[in-house]
Amino acid sequence: MSLTIHWTDHLTGIMRRAADPPRLLVACDFDGTLAPIVPTPAEAALLPGMEEVLRSLSTAPGVHLAFVSGRPLEDLKKRVPIAAAGFIGSHGLEMQGHVLDGVPGAAAAWRGRSPFIADAIRRRTEQLPGVFVEEKPLSVAVHYRHACSADAAAVQALLQDTVNGAREFRLQEGHMVTELLPAIGCDKGTALCALADRLGVPRSAVICCGDDLTDETMFTGLPNALSIHIGPGPTAAACRADSPADLLQLLQHVDAARRKNLRKGSCGS
Repeated sequence: MSLTIHWTDHLTGIMRRAADPPRLLVACDFDGTLAPIVPTPAEAALLPGMEEVLRSLSTAPGVHLAFVSGRPLEDLKKRVPIAAAGFIGSHGLEMQGHVLDGVPGAAAAWRGRSPFIADAIRRRTEQLPGVFVEEKPLSVAVHYRHACSADAAAVQALLQDTVNGAREFRLQEGHMVTELLPAIGCDKGTALCALADRLGVPRSAVICCGDDLTDETMFTGLPNALSIHIGPGPTAAACRADSPADLLQLLQHVDAARRKNLRKGSCGS
């Protein structure tokens, strides 16, 4: 991974890559990408102005819009009320829309297990201030954004011990969160590749945006895509945006590029 330069330094190339393909797939993470980072997952909401540009993009010529998140599918759909879009939740384990629907069979067995796993982790972490256990339909996330470094390390050690004792689990690291998931070959990158292939969109005609470690699977899984990392730090993405507000401006440029080419009659549908 390396530090990348700001998207405005790539603007001419971005506009060309947004305008030229007959079909374009724009895929965005939610937390930290379309929505600012907030103290708890329940507080997250789209940045003001973001819904408007997403709705416009969803009707732009030849554009397919997708949202790719670690959030459960139903929660993601409530927070991004764009009907004409594809949704990939639970780090690629849940999919709906744009011809890609369902849950892998190996993951479906988790639906009844998450409450028991979450309760067991809560019992072992209840004495650690600032640690929050989030139960999801297909995974369990342990947040430690508000915990001290020693307690955060204790959480990571506990989850690593859990994984070492059961080959059916895997860990997914994020920004101040570690998630326990079924150990099957799905992540945001594999799900986005599957979606692009089903839609018949070349991977070079994909724009993918994300801020977290989990989003790196999109950047490495689609090396020919136009990838945008939101925030500082090393990344495999082609370029970066400073914040969700900065990404909003980029998406406005992408939308304008598609509509400009529509007026010229060069975009397909």
